[in-house]
Amino acid sequence: MKVGYKISNFNYDSRSPKPDCKFQVIAGDHSAEALRRLAREYPKHKAYRSVRCRVIVCDFDDANITFANSFGGLDNYIQSTHLDQSIVEVTMALHDKFMDLEKHDYDEKTKKRKRYQYKQTYINNTNYRDTTMGSCAALAMKKGEVWDLLEQIFRGQVAMSKGKKSTRIGSIANFIHMALIPEERLCKWLQKIIEGNMIPKQFETKCKHFKKVLRVQAQILEYIQQIRPRTPLRITFDELCEIYPFCEDGEWVNQICQWVGDNIKDTIPGHGKQCINDKVMAQENLEKAIEEVYIYTYIFIYT
Repeated sequence: MKVGYKISNFNYDSRSPKPDCKFQVIAGDHSAEALRRLAREYPKHKAYRSVRCRVIVCDFDDANITFANSFGGLDNYIQSTHLDQSIVEVTMALHDKFMDLEKHDYDEKTKKRKRYQYKQTYINNTNYRDTTMGSCAALAMKKGEVWDLLEQIFRGQVAMSKGKKSTRIGSIANFIHMALIPEERLCKWLQKIIEGNMIPKQFETKCKHFKKVLRVQAQILEYIQQIRPRTPLRITFDELCEIYPFCEDGEWVNQICQWVGDNIKDTIPGHGKQCINDKVMAQENLEKAIEEVYIYTYIFIYT
């Protein structure tokens, strides 16, 4: 139906307040309303300019009215089904749509636009809002072995963990902190969930801690560059460890992490910076002492 539709003598124009005959919508009005909202938001998008519909023409009598009312329950059922979808089911459905895009020869800009449209369609047809759907879409972008393991977990195909009553996963909250974590590490942890040796909450804790360590390592690097300006600016933490080997000490880094809050904006406190400064001074003093020993040895041998 674009502007109106015609069936023999029946002619209804959506702009006209007085149609030629009595009519009523018995199913599909929620979908039509969703398309109307999308059409207002994206007026240039061709897919939202029209909607396919089926018109039932019948006599206006009690029997047909009863039938129409019963048939109309289908629309409510469809709408309820959309609303009852768990966020896990939505994530898996979005993943399927995203992967279908990869089968077409679309450029990256077109893929990005279509992924956004898919996400908006779920926002308009479910109770999940933009923030939740953003996390859902990010998770649905996972591919390869990581997604295969995630899907197995989402479908409940996991061993029963000790003290756990159900293997069913009803939320994605424990799986939204995987960015920046190496794939092999994620696969290792996800496999432990499947084997029943780890619960999703522990997985979330490990992901958060790993990302916090990365954040603290970046702050250690930045602080050492401040107190020692000769330290190269464009280096990684691993390269910093070659200059200051004490940075390789995992226990020491974890100690610094304990002094830093969990908020992404939290930084190393004053006593943590003093600890770093002491470590730098201790290493430089040791290197200086070793250098002096070499000098004295050289003099002893050749004088």
